[in-house]
Parts: sequence; structure tokens; C-alpha cells
Amino acid sequence: MAPFERLRIWQEAADLVAECFDLARGLPRGEGFALPDQLRSAAISVAVNIAEGKGRGTVGEFKRFLWISHGSLIEVQALLLLAQRLGFIGAETVDPILGRCVLLGRMINALQRTMKQGATESTGAARSAAARSARSARSARSLGAPQPDA
Repeated sequence: MAPFERLRIWQEAADLVAECFDLARGLPRGEGFALPDQLRSAAISVAVNIAEGKGRGTVGEFKRFLWISHGSLIEVQALLLLAQRLGFIGAETVDPILGRCVLLGRMINALQRTMKQGATESTGAARSAAARSARSARSARSLGAPQPDA
């Protein structure tokens, strides 16, 4: 199992893909009806960007791909609402999928916040270590310790 497959957020995104594919089968096909293809593509983008971001190996890259995934999620929501507005699907079909979109959006935002806090905590720890080092150097100078040649 790939590391991204263990992520609950990716599993939710994969479920969204399956729901969107099932829904797209019932949408009008043919020229002028790009809605099914766009819906499938946007849903796939949500899951794939989570996976790709996880695979990049850095927090910054993962966060960037989560932003892309979130944008694709908004696209899925907009396409679902348009399909409903055009009368292709009813609220009873759209509402559960929109509910999953809202949950997934919250999960993406929470994961991004968690990564931001982790980065802030790491930065704060590095700053604290640097401050302790500077204090130690000042203390050593004040005690007359030999200084390295500058």
C-alpha cells in the first residue's frame, strides 16, 4: 500500500471520485455536454493532488498540492450545483455528494493548519536554540572566555 493510501483524506477523496463517476453516468452525453467529463476530471484531481503532494516528501510541496486539491474540490461543488440547476439531477442525489465535499474541504483545511503549526513550532524551536546559543556566547565573553579570531 502506498503511503498516501493510508491517509483518511485520500480515502475520502477516492470515495468522492467513485460517487462522481456514478453520477456522471446519468448526465447527458454528446457534443455540448462536457459536464460529465469535467466532473470526473475535477474529482480525480482532488484525489490525485493529495497523493502527489504526499509523495513529494516536503511539507511545503504537500501544502501546495493540498491547495490545488482544494481548488478542484470547489470545481466539483460548482459542477454539481450547475447540474442540479440545469435539471439534470435532483437535490436528493446532489446533497450527499456536496456533504462529502464539505467534509473533505474541512479535512484539507485542518491538515494545512496542522502542517502550518508544525512549521511554526519547528521555526520557533530553531529560534529558541539560536537565542540560547547567542546568550551562551555573550555569557562566555562576559566571563572572559577566549574568543575565536574574527
